[in-house]
This record gives sequence, structure tokens and C-alpha cells, in this order.
Amino acid sequence: MINKSLIRLHYLLAVALTVAAGCTAITIEPTCPNELNVGESGSVQANVRNPGAIAEYLWEVFPADAGTFASATSPDTTFEPAKEGEAIIRLTASDGLYQVVSQCSTLVGDTALRVQPSCPNELSVGEPGSVQANPENAGDATEYLWEVSPADAGTFANASAPDTTFEAGQPGEAVITVTATDGTSQAVDQCVTNVSAVAGVVVELAVSPNPPVVGQEATLTCTSVGAVEAVVLAIAEVDGDGIELNVEVAGIATFTPTLAGDLTFSCIGASLTAEQTDPLLLTFSVEQPPDGGGDGTADGGTDRGDKGDETPPDEEPSDGGRTPPRPRSLP
Repeated sequence: MINKSLIRLHYLLAVALTVAAGCTAITIEPTCPNELNVGESGSVQANVRNPGAIAEYLWEVFPADAGTFASATSPDTTFEPAKEGEAIIRLTASDGLYQVVSQCSTLVGDTALRVQPSCPNELSVGEPGSVQANPENAGDATEYLWEVSPADAGTFANASAPDTTFEAGQPGEAVITVTATDGTSQAVDQCVTNVSAVAGVVVELAVSPNPPVVGQEATLTCTSVGAVEAVVLAIAEVDGDGIELNVEVAGIATFTPTLAGDLTFSCIGASLTAEQTDPLLLTFSVEQPPDGGGDGTADGGTDRGDKGDETPPDEEPSDGGRTPPRPRSLP
């Protein structure tokens, strides 16, 4: 068993030898900048005395997110603040026998150049949208540069202005980046715009009355019903008997059918940025007048396949006369 009295004797002897040799405890007087700005670095020193051969150091800051040290275990290092307010900088030093703690403080301001760009969440191809750099602590000499990735995702009206217009160039995700420089510092940030394919023109085509009637005027109406307003509406006959269309205004045309049967018309709508690729088709049947007529024409004329004014064989001639008998020969 170890004799406790012997251990205590050895300890007292070590202390006595240390005092006799004139050894004193380690001391520190940390210094740090009185003021710093966010993003700016400053020097901090331990100003240590009697460090001995095995001195160890540890720098800490409170609150913990107030900044960072270049080397938290060196007697002299640099501190970079991360937010406004008072940063309490604490240093702990140990020489193996003694441990001391001391601190200093730095008042942190916020004059760093920053940008917080904003851009539209969504755009269609060819549609312009406003983008802003929203700079902070920017001076009159601050310069800006707008960029987009991929490079063909769109263009800027003025790529060197703090606020400008972005025009989407192709579908997909457009990553928009702005860089601000004031000569001493630089700030970079980005935002994202989702670009969709341009919406096509959507139209509807209708005929009135439906069904049309031989010899009676009918109206074709083509209207724009989609999100993109059509500025041009064109109606044309696709299949029929060469109907004459009378265009009254854009999207409205009249015609008078002369024969019963099927007709097909089309409508194409176009806007400033899009055109309906496939024409909208409308097929309908033209009917005979409800009062009969039986001849399939507006003026009582012939329908397809009629014989006109043929007289049935069992009817008298139109003049009501009789055909005289042929004379017989005498015997």
C-alpha cells in the first residue's frame, strides 16, 4: 500500500523547490480590437508572462456564433466577427501547474457590403421579369454584374444595374447570380427562377345555327379562351364545296350554304409570343329547310342527281293536248 504521508512529503518538497527557484505562475492579459465590422478580421494577443515550456491556450467567443478564430490554440491569432453586437473574447491558459482565464471584448458593427437578390419564382419563355440586387452598405461607387446559368437561360436588359429586367430564354431552372463590388470588398448571392414553355393560344370554334340550313345565313365564331390572348383569329374552309366566307371582324365569318352535306372549317389563333400549332377543326352537317322543298336548294332548283323538268311517262304533255293518231293506209 502506498504511504500517503510519503506522497504529501514529495509534493511539499516540489513546492519548496519551485519557490526557492523563484518560479511564478503563468499570467495573461488578452487584448482584442475595440471595434470591428462583420467580415473584417482583427488581431488578438494573449500577452502571456511566465508561460513555461508546456503552456497551452484556448480562445473562445461568446455568444458562440459571434465569430471565429484563425487558430483557437495559439497565443496570438486573428478573430473575424460574424454578426453585430458585443463579442466577449475569452482566453484560457495553462502551464501544467496553473490555469488562468481572462477576457476582452470587441464591439462589432455591420458595414459589410451584402446583396440579397430577388427574382420571379416563375416565368414563361419570352416573358420579362424584374430582378433586384437589394444591396446593403453599398456606396455610390459600387459596381454590379448579373449573370445567369445556363448561359442561354435568358438575358438581362442591363447586366450592370442594381435593378434590371430578366427575360427568360428557355424552359428549365434559371440560376440568377449578382456580384457587387465596392473596391474593397465583394458580395455574391443568387436566386432561382423556374421557366416554363410559353403557353399556346387556345381557341374555340362554333357555328350558329347548329346545324346550318340550306339557303339560310350561318355564322362561324372563333374565340380565344386560353391564358394567352390571341390577337389574330383566322377562319378558313378545309373541306366543302367552296363556300364563300364573309369575314365581318376578326374571328367572325358568315356564309350561306347552297347544298346539304358535311362542311369542315378551321380556326388558327396567334398571339405576340405564340401560335397554335395545329388549327382547330369543326365539322358539321348542313340540312335541308324544315318545310321540305325536296329539291335541296334555296330557290327550289335541283339537288345533286335530280333530272330537272323531266315529265313522268304517265303524265300529259305540259300543254294539255293529245297526240293525233297516225293515218291508216286504204286497202
